[in-house]
Amino acid sequence: MYWSQMSFFTNSHKGDRARIADLQAAFDTEDNDECVRKILEKGIVQVSAAEKRQEVERIFKRIVQLIHKTYLNPSNGLPHPVNRIETALHDVKFHPDPMKEPDRQVDDALKKLLGILPLAR
Repeated sequence: MYWSQMSFFTNSHKGDRARIADLQAAFDTEDNDECVRKILEKGIVQVSAAEKRQEVERIFKRIVQLIHKTYLNPSNGLPHPVNRIETALHDVKFHPDPMKEPDRQVDDALKKLLGILPLAR
């Protein structure tokens, strides 16, 4: 494999390389290939705060679009404007989960909007 020349870091920003004892403690092995295999199988991808914010915003907008397409304002039979739905969700402090699909979070958003924004199917 290509991994035999790979370096592991305890702090990549400072350039601190992991010692063999660190690899042994973390992965129960000193073999680079085995360490990489364990990282790929069980590791968690770390994303920056900016990437996470973008993903949360994307999910939030998708939830708003789903509500806009599916639910109507019962007083006039028209969909609520997207801006009104966004404002209402912000007012009730709805925060989407970046690890869940937007479709699965619509019900949570609707529960929070209950009593704030009249909605009908």
